[in-house]
Amino acid sequence: MDKQTFKHPTVQDLNKLNADFSEFRQDCEFLNSAFDSMVKQEDYPADSTAMGLYCFSQWMVQRVDKLGANLDQINASLVALESINPSPDSL
Repeated sequence: MDKQTFKHPTVQDLNKLNADFSEFRQDCEFLNSAFDSMVKQEDYPADSTAMGLYCFSQWMVQRVDKLGANLDQINASLVALESINPSPDSL
């Protein structure tokens, strides 16, 4: 498999991953907002299920942000690689 054949599907896969991750991030933001709202509406004891869900949602937001930053770094690396070694189509 030559370099160009390998590169093209990789870019397509990364674009799909970006789109899928964006959708996943929106779902996480929705859940986080719902859990936050639920906990604020009533006073739940610290060991309640609602508080557990809230704590989990906070962890999830942090994890999604970290994964998003990693994906941004991969995208930037791909752009940098493309500028160093442009494809024949872009010349």
